[in-house]
Amino acid sequence: MLRKTACEDGKDCDRFIPYVQFAFREVPQETIGYLRDKQTSMFLAVCGSTSFELAKSLVQPDTLADTSFTDILGALKNHNAPEPSPIIQRFKFNSKKHHAGESIATYIAALRAIGEHCQFGPTLNDMIMDRLVCGVNDRAIQRRLLQESKLDYKTAYDIAIAIESASKNALDLFAGGTTTTHVKNFCSGLPSHSHKQHSSQTTNTTTQS
Repeated sequence: MLRKTACEDGKDCDRFIPYVQFAFREVPQETIGYLRDKQTSMFLAVCGSTSFELAKSLVQPDTLADTSFTDILGALKNHNAPEPSPIIQRFKFNSKKHHAGESIATYIAALRAIGEHCQFGPTLNDMIMDRLVCGVNDRAIQRRLLQESKLDYKTAYDIAIAIESASKNALDLFAGGTTTTHVKNFCSGLPSHSHKQHSSQTTNTTTQS
């Protein structure tokens, strides 16, 4: 079920942890009880000797046999990828600007990734909403959001995405404006500007003759 993984240096096991957790979750129901007792040994077996020794030192003075699988995973993860400082992450969050050409969805995704380590808890969406209003690079979006007396995350997201999409569509229409006008005139039976100009030139030539 689990293959030997390339984390012999003990540094990559934190990236392997989600794979292991997923593998154990997807096993047949009748074997779950058996595997629960074997999780630690199976995980350390595929991680190699270096990671085994690292895990053993991290759980001291306890032994690996006396340490739960969850605690071993947590110790390895904290060793290889320590939790970022919430203060630093909040500074990055509040300094994150929406750059020109960056989509609203990409900007919000970046805020959410930083906010994951800010310990905002259930207020994360509200913090993202506030940062969107203050940091968005599009003045039309910002003005529209500020017009809302009662704004929540979903409403702010929907408004920003709608205005962004409308602006893009308007630019596309503007770029093809000349062609669109000719097509509409042709379909409605109206002469195009170029046809009017040609007719006027023909009339002037005939008069001069």
